[in-house]
Amino acid sequence: MRLIIHAGTHKTATTSFQRLCTSQSSLLAKGGLLYPSINNSINHNQVAILSQGNYHKRLIKFLQDIYQLAIFNSFHSVLLSAEDLENVLIDIGDAKDLNRIANEIGFQTIEWIFIKRNSFDYLRSIYAELSKHKVCLNFVDLSTVIINKGFINISGLNYHWKFVFDLNKHFSLFSNGISGNSSSYLFSFSDFVSGFPGKNLLSKYVEDKLINQIELSDNSIIKDNVRMSAAEVELRYLFNYFNISFTKENVLKHQKQFEDLIISRLNYIENNSLKIKDLLIKKYT
Repeated sequence: MRLIIHAGTHKTATTSFQRLCTSQSSLLAKGGLLYPSINNSINHNQVAILSQGNYHKRLIKFLQDIYQLAIFNSFHSVLLSAEDLENVLIDIGDAKDLNRIANEIGFQTIEWIFIKRNSFDYLRSIYAELSKHKVCLNFVDLSTVIINKGFINISGLNYHWKFVFDLNKHFSLFSNGISGNSSSYLFSFSDFVSGFPGKNLLSKYVEDKLINQIELSDNSIIKDNVRMSAAEVELRYLFNYFNISFTKENVLKHQKQFEDLIISRLNYIENNSLKIKDLLIKKYT
């Protein structure tokens, strides 16, 4: 029995891929691949939360349940998709623990899969997405830390993320750090989204005729979690700073008074973006 762990990275069409796997789970099952449900969510980020929080009993119970379900239905593989597991590229010990638990349950092989995106596009997407999580960030300061360190730590209310930009370095360290019957694969973002999100990944495990059926489905072309406008991102960061809830009523009430600040922040980002882009691409391509 194989356990496949699609561990991000973030903002690489993960939500679209997870929604597709959820909607096409019956077709994947016909090909012997189980994409399990967990708490009615399309993703398996609960696995990352349990792992980071040392809730090992609950993690073991979840993995035991999906293993028994896969065995009962004669599946050859189980696929988990959890972009929050990107953390394991830094916290390799969490990956080793998950591997050990999976082995003890009965999974014979574990395959870790990561997706690499253009570093500047990744920065812009992460910066936009984090504005939804009640944190306060400055684009240029965030970029400086990433350029100097290769990854960034961000703490939210429910999770502590590590977003990895020096993916070549940390993927190599990760691959060398896990041992035994585990392996790891790195896809480029363009390869991952070619055809439909995850087509080249799923093709490793499911026969072509089922992949073709998925590609013909309307669900295969849905683009989820589309990035907000730059102005909305800056408005959200200002709301976070002033501890204002981002509701339609508050936006109508406060947006006008923040217009000058938003323009100032957008100009500051624009004036520094070309230099940041050049540094990121030069360092992390």
